[in-house]
Amino acid sequence: MISVKADYDEIKGRISELSDPRIIKKFGRNMLKAAAREGAKVAKKSLNSTARKSTGSLYKSLKGSLSRKDRAVAVIGPSGSFNFMKAWELEHGGTKNSKEGKYMTFQVKGLWVKKKSVTQPPKPWFAGPVGSYLESPRLGQEMDKQFQKDLSKLMESKK
Repeated sequence: MISVKADYDEIKGRISELSDPRIIKKFGRNMLKAAAREGAKVAKKSLNSTARKSTGSLYKSLKGSLSRKDRAVAVIGPSGSFNFMKAWELEHGGTKNSKEGKYMTFQVKGLWVKKKSVTQPPKPWFAGPVGSYLESPRLGQEMDKQFQKDLSKLMESKK
């Protein structure tokens, strides 16, 4: 999971001509939400290119939203503890041991295989691509696009 702490002073600087602090806060939250949603799209694209097999539940669980505790933090990551563990294992690698019995039995290319443990190598699919997105000009462009959208809605409502 990656969180983005927003600098409200920077956001306020972009919209300083607006006088209502509630509008400034709403614009800031909307800009963060837009950035988080775009970050989740980057993570989904990276997951599709990295994972060898279908990870549909993990793919569907990737979301970008605002933190419930601190509304100035955008959170990008999988929802649900099972998907979080699956994402962590895919990102960092891990070893699976047989729970019951001496061996795990599974099929590989039509042949049945017995193993005591299986080691999955790390496949950095999340932190790298999402981190580079957060440092790229695309983040600012996405926030600017959301700002323009909110500003046009505000101007239409004041007519």
